[in-house]
Amino acid sequence: MKKSHFCIILFFLSCISCFSLEKEIVFPVEGFLTPESNTVNVEAKWNENWFGEKSSKIYNHNLARICAVLSEVSYVDVEKSPKENALLNCYKALGVAEKNIEFHYEIDYSNSMWGNDQCAFSFAFKEINGSYGKKNLVFVVVRGTPLSCNEWISNLNISDSTEEMQEFNEGFLRSSKQLENAFIAFLFKNKIVIEDCFLLITGHSRGGGVANLFAMELYETELFKTDNIYAYTFACPNVTSRNDYGDEKFSYIWNIVNAEDLVTFLPMNIGQWKYGKYGQIKTLVNSWNVDEAFFDNILLPEMNEFYSLFLKRDFSPFKSGPFLPIQVAT
Repeated sequence: MKKSHFCIILFFLSCISCFSLEKEIVFPVEGFLTPESNTVNVEAKWNENWFGEKSSKIYNHNLARICAVLSEVSYVDVEKSPKENALLNCYKALGVAEKNIEFHYEIDYSNSMWGNDQCAFSFAFKEINGSYGKKNLVFVVVRGTPLSCNEWISNLNISDSTEEMQEFNEGFLRSSKQLENAFIAFLFKNKIVIEDCFLLITGHSRGGGVANLFAMELYETELFKTDNIYAYTFACPNVTSRNDYGDEKFSYIWNIVNAEDLVTFLPMNIGQWKYGKYGQIKTLVNSWNVDEAFFDNILLPEMNEFYSLFLKRDFSPFKSGPFLPIQVAT
């Protein structure tokens, strides 16, 4: 074979590889803290081969970035605009057909069974051609606490029914059970085979707590293999008093936390209060865990670029790092 012909073949193979493996996606991001009618375009890499290519127990920053976007836009009330909202448009950017998206945002807090212990969430699915061939990828995105007192009350429901320490935060657990019931119905309705699909689960704050328990329950009930579950939570509070929450078997759950955030320390883990969260914890950089000059001169200006886009102001870090949140939590 001529050298020139060989080079041409290599060129086309590289083009096919690049085309099929990775692409750039632009998400239209907005949230309940962003200025009204201000949508920010956020770029992210997307690769269907991520699912199955490496263990879900290995951190994937690109997946975490996408989950952060989905968690943020989940706060937008989709019921006000079911045909045009940020979460719907982000699903579409990932290649999900609108008919494969389901929103559960209509909540009746007077419901005698669930009361305040409910949350909003959405499901979506698409067929991907990943590392193991064609499989369904199912998205589960749980909204955090809205501007409503009902779910704030549920956040504080550690053990209202017994007034004694239980294995799980009661408010989060009941919400995760409601989510699980709807999820199983979604799978059956869309004829998605449990053994033949991947899951991408995410949520922020209260949504992170519910997502954390939901991801754990899928393993405990043996519904899914952990290799097929990719869970990324943000600002997840503590959800359980069981002493196995840090076990390797839950390492498919990744909890990204800010050490300056009080929420991630509650309920407490001190004295007789021994609460934690399932899975691995990845802590964002702050002025305590990296070189101060590097934080002030390199990281903080980059952070402020995003803060300026979203909130029209600079980020204000605690120079005390996690010290004050730990003291307040205690």
